[in-house]
Amino acid sequence: MDSPAREATQSEPRLRGVVRVMLSRLRAHWLTTLALIAIVGLVIAVNPRELFTAVDRVRLPALLLMAGVTIASLAARGLAWRSILRRLGVDVPVRQLLRVEFAAQAMVLMPAADLARATLLRRASTSARHKKTSEIAATIVLDELCFMITLTLAAVPQAIGRRGPSLLVLAVLGGFAVIVATLVFEPVYLLGLRVVESVKPLRRWDRQLRNLRPAFTGLLDARTLGAVAFFDGCAVAFSVLLLCIALIAVGAHSASPVTAGFALAVANVFSGVSLVPLGLGVFEGTVTVLVIASGVVPGQAAAAGLLYRGFNDIFMAGLGAVIASATRRRQRSKGGVAAPGDRAIAGSAGVPISAQKR
Repeated sequence: MDSPAREATQSEPRLRGVVRVMLSRLRAHWLTTLALIAIVGLVIAVNPRELFTAVDRVRLPALLLMAGVTIASLAARGLAWRSILRRLGVDVPVRQLLRVEFAAQAMVLMPAADLARATLLRRASTSARHKKTSEIAATIVLDELCFMITLTLAAVPQAIGRRGPSLLVLAVLGGFAVIVATLVFEPVYLLGLRVVESVKPLRRWDRQLRNLRPAFTGLLDARTLGAVAFFDGCAVAFSVLLLCIALIAVGAHSASPVTAGFALAVANVFSGVSLVPLGLGVFEGTVTVLVIASGVVPGQAAAAGLLYRGFNDIFMAGLGAVIASATRRRQRSKGGVAAPGDRAIAGSAGVPISAQKR
């Protein structure tokens, strides 16, 4: 057998092995694969040339402004969470909590990202370490519920006077009301427990529900909820502003803040109930369709949605990794064991919690 034929025969098993590995990885991450395919399909559906023309209009000042607005939005959410933590008796300095909040964004693509946020908090704060896991989890649940309810309310101006959007907003708010009622009111809570115990797939949540309710109800204070509503309102306003800037940057000057608020609210709900990680494809597609319905060119609508996603997730994940890495470098430069908060944040970048200068 000549040399070329021998090499071809030897390369076939290697090629089959590579194909098997690729197929196994696709099967393991099939939802993410479908999401990426959906985003590619979105680009094709709105005309790639039109989309790239819209992206080409974006200038550096707009990008810098979007970066600042994104940071402000997450900072407001961090302050809302801090208000809840103070009610629990966890007093974390603002600077320290924001570093934890931002560093946790580096893990936004990982499963159970909120669990990672709770872990960073417990390591960063002495008072948080003395609290039960269910108590810290309750602060995150209340934080997420308040933000999602506030964001859904941003859809109300667009929904008023329109039957379909109004029913959708009422259904979403009704769903949140059921969740809150289950955690707050004992008769509804007992009914929820019976449902969880009788439905086999839900039985794994039985213990979590029992532990969460006492901690959750202890956080419901008028002053606390007022502060959370204020900071979450600021966070939602910044999020709507981010999408508005993205729309203007790509040339869609006709879209109003009311349209942007409605698109964001609906897209977040749809992506939240989807099984796709981070709602990839679902969020972008929903924003695109709703913005197109307001009269925006399809390519510009898709470009704005992708820009929003890029800053809200990819940019913030990168910034979180930078903050965690900066903490790691500072820890090493001090030549000793860092403060508990620094050790926790450095750990989010892959640094062992007990790391010291080498």
